[in-house]
Amino acid sequence: MEYLIKSWEVEGKKKDKPYERIIKLLVGPEGGVVKTKSLMIGLSLVPRGSKTDRHSHTGVEELMYIMAGRGKCYVGDKEYEVVPETAIFVPGETEHQLINTSDETLKIFFCMASTK
Repeated sequence: MEYLIKSWEVEGKKKDKPYERIIKLLVGPEGGVVKTKSLMIGLSLVPRGSKTDRHSHTGVEELMYIMAGRGKCYVGDKEYEVVPETAIFVPGETEHQLINTSDETLKIFFCMASTK
């Protein structure tokens, strides 16, 4: 079993426009370098001018940490400006979306865990 994961060595999964981004799953129950029971950790790389789709996760809480770039984040009906070193908590079943408003890639570290 691997215990050290180098994110730059993990192949990403590309999502097409209008929600263009690359998702690198590092740890997870259904993929990633390390298989877990319920914890999922990864990186989402959102290019300039792109965004994630507005979505929610059933039975899962999510924590996102902005590593680079700037943008807007919607959690439920609230809007926030995000910059590097910003953390965003999303309760289960809550719609959320990130929009890259900067000229650089919005680099997001995410961690998701089951609430069950």
